[in-house]
Amino acid sequence: MSEKPPTLPGEVTEIRVYGHSMIFYFWPLWFFGYIFGFYTWLSDTYLLPVNRQELEKHGEMHVTIIKEDGASVIKARLGDPGQKDEQKKGREFLVRERVAASKNPGVLYALLLLLVIFITNVPLRGLYSLVALLLVIALALLFAYMDWWEVIFSWFGRLSIHMNMGFYIFFSTVLFILWAFAFFVYDRLSYWEIARGQVRHVWWVTGAVKSYDTTGMHFDKLRDDLFRHIFLGFGSGDLVMTPGVRAPDVSPEELTIRNVLLIGPKLKRILRLIAERPE
Repeated sequence: MSEKPPTLPGEVTEIRVYGHSMIFYFWPLWFFGYIFGFYTWLSDTYLLPVNRQELEKHGEMHVTIIKEDGASVIKARLGDPGQKDEQKKGREFLVRERVAASKNPGVLYALLLLLVIFITNVPLRGLYSLVALLLVIALALLFAYMDWWEVIFSWFGRLSIHMNMGFYIFFSTVLFILWAFAFFVYDRLSYWEIARGQVRHVWWVTGAVKSYDTTGMHFDKLRDDLFRHIFLGFGSGDLVMTPGVRAPDVSPEELTIRNVLLIGPKLKRILRLIAERPE
């Protein structure tokens, strides 16, 4: 009787595969949110809230930089503090909100937000993604032929969107926490283990395991959403496992792992592994 040779050091005996939530594709929002927030901080520009009625009433506003506890503080005053009438003295307030002097960060971030929401909620699979890309190119050429780009850029030139640094940092931080929780915790509560001769679906919390035989099983890479899988997912895709013998109690959806990162190299490792049959 021949004995099975021992496993060589470093030899791969199983591959663990994680599927990810759709929130993974929201990474550009917190990434560029931090960039725009840092840009806003560097611009050292502040928002000065002006109430038109108060300004008309007092007629003047003074902005000064003073030192308090060794730190520079910007203070603004509506009215003249030398007035004897308390109602005419106006009021004094701190100027704290940092905003970018340029409107470009706000406009770009608003467009990025709308684009990510559209890509992640409207799947353009297969032919639809190619049609959408060709449509964008055709419209760009049509607008250039009709000389409409100048009108469009002129309209965008009048569009002004300003977001303060607090918005960028708060929104990006909350979104990053949710993204990190989903990516590092929630998505790992269930995973797939692919070994020689067997595929196991493991639920970490309950300890439940469901196994499938890999005899005759086909492993396919489904990367049919160009914008989501390529542009936002760094080459992600869906791993579709089709049993050699169709079981009535196993649906195709049950053996599909959604949003697998780096699915190309991972699929090559899986195919090499299952090619070696267990003894």
